[in-house]
Amino acid sequence: MVGARRLRMSPRIVRAAADVTYRLRLQPAEPGWVDMGLGVPLMSTERAREELGWSPRRTAVEAIRELVDGMREGADDRTAPLARSTSGPGRIREFVTGVGGR
Repeated sequence: MVGARRLRMSPRIVRAAADVTYRLRLQPAEPGWVDMGLGVPLMSTERAREELGWSPRRTAVEAIRELVDGMREGADDRTAPLARSTSGPGRIREFVTGVGGR
């Protein structure tokens, strides 16, 4: 999608690099995100296609591109998690009251 060259690496090396860069505050994601990403199962849409006659409207690359474009543009929608009015500053009450806290 972005024209990058693939580089095969050991998951242990990737996790160690994520841990070091996180501890040095070079990037914000904890190394557990690498574990989660490596544990995501590959899923097939074959059954939905066969039994329901379903077919996707977008390819995976088109969906990712649309997501990234929306993030870049600051797009929102009418649903609460995506609406600009109920996110960011609109959610300050949650932080003040501790709603959703651990």
